[in-house]
Amino acid sequence: MDFISNFETAYGVFNELREMVGLEPLLEVKLYITGLTPCLTATLLAAEKAGVETLILMHYDRESGKYIPQNVSALL
Repeated sequence: MDFISNFETAYGVFNELREMVGLEPLLEVKLYITGLTPCLTATLLAAEKAGVETLILMHYDRESGKYIPQNVSALL
């Protein structure tokens, strides 16, 4: 596993997103969780460094078939 590469990829995505929407800092990002813990960890670190104000993780609920939000902004 290449943790540094995961972080650099995630941070690059946040920078591209900022350029696309023209906001500094990003106000809110919703991240749909796939279960790849190293990638999630890298994305949390990158979100903090990129200045994301609100990060909401979207967890899939098998019972309802819907995504359930979890606001993790306090971790940033």
